[in-house]
Amino acid sequence: KEPPKKDEFYRIYKDIKKSGYFPKIKKKKYATYENYTKEKFVELLRTFSLIISLSENSKRELFKELNNSLPERIKVKYETFLVMGKKTI
Repeated sequence: KEPPKKDEFYRIYKDIKKSGYFPKIKKKKYATYENYTKEKFVELLRTFSLIISLSENSKRELFKELNNSLPERIKVKYETFLVMGKKTI
């Protein structure tokens, strides 16, 4: 299953808060950056289920285009969302 998207994160946070089960809720967002070479980035893309599901011909064309158009270094931002709830007794 894919992780929740940013909008979905806020919806989940609101649903948890509205439920009343956890009156004390904190949310945090963490951003990290990863630098990839073009080759490592393409390797990463090969692990994505959307890419895996493509036909061999489509993959070949996609990676040919990517190799011709991507810069040598790629910086990717990752966001992690954390919701912590503490149930009162």
